[in-house]
Amino acid sequence: MLKIALILGMMLVFASCREKDAPILLQSEKSIPGFSSGSGMTFFESRIYAVGDDDPYLWVLDNNGHLLDTILILETTHLVDGRIKKSKKPDLEALAVIQTPEGEKLLLFPSGSDLEKRITAYVFDPRSKEIEQLDVLPLFEAMLHKLGKEQNINIEGLASDLEYIFFFNRDNNTVFRIKQSDFTGYFLEQDNSDLNIEVFYFELPDFKGQTATFSSAEVIPNTEFILFSASTEATENWIEDGEIGPSFIGLLNVKTMQISFCEPITRKEGTHYIGKVEGVIGWRNERGRLNITAITDNDDGKTLFLQLSSKVQL
Repeated sequence: MLKIALILGMMLVFASCREKDAPILLQSEKSIPGFSSGSGMTFFESRIYAVGDDDPYLWVLDNNGHLLDTILILETTHLVDGRIKKSKKPDLEALAVIQTPEGEKLLLFPSGSDLEKRITAYVFDPRSKEIEQLDVLPLFEAMLHKLGKEQNINIEGLASDLEYIFFFNRDNNTVFRIKQSDFTGYFLEQDNSDLNIEVFYFELPDFKGQTATFSSAEVIPNTEFILFSASTEATENWIEDGEIGPSFIGLLNVKTMQISFCEPITRKEGTHYIGKVEGVIGWRNERGRLNITAITDNDDGKTLFLQLSSKVQL
């Protein structure tokens, strides 16, 4: 009887996972022509800024995903069909708005998955259009020291509030937190500030034996939450691509550093959305609910722009 009850319960749960019940629902998706491998996004002064891990440009979009501008971030001779060769790519995976002595700027951040090649960050001033290059190897080394042996760095998400910068590490689902003043003091002002890093460990859902791993993050304005995404992919390492599964959307409370929500993206017919979400921004709509814009990198050189609705009350 218990087995029958469990089966019936599973059937009821599956049957109820339809549009009316899905916490995170895909409303629309479209391609962004020419934008390769979208891997991170942020929102600043009514514009969306986005990067791709093998794309030399910073992409500027409106709220509907229409192209407004592209800004060359790095010169390269390694482009093939608009993409930087995998062995040469800077692997910019995340970006966020940070506070600097000159005002707000965008921090474009690499994964650190290769400590010889993927250690260059860029600071972009959206007003002057000036770009500053940073060697962030000391930060990666400090992160590894904090983690201990047999753990790796693969930063996929970046978020910032007025006090901290949060680095979301795909390896073992850890989040590093560092004061903005420490980061800017060390890297922008060269004042020998200490890189005091806190690390937090999280457990995320599984899908068919694959644990979801952090893939992007962004602070939700006027709330105490970070919106994050986590993707599933059948791969044994972060260099080789694998079969892509569903992506999850979650909320991390910056006050408690606890995850309060994490659910898969669902299509209107009730099935999981299969795609690797690697950039998210969120805001509270007029009903107090969470709305989400996202981009995907499905390892095929294309970037999809998603609009998501939710039943999450903020």
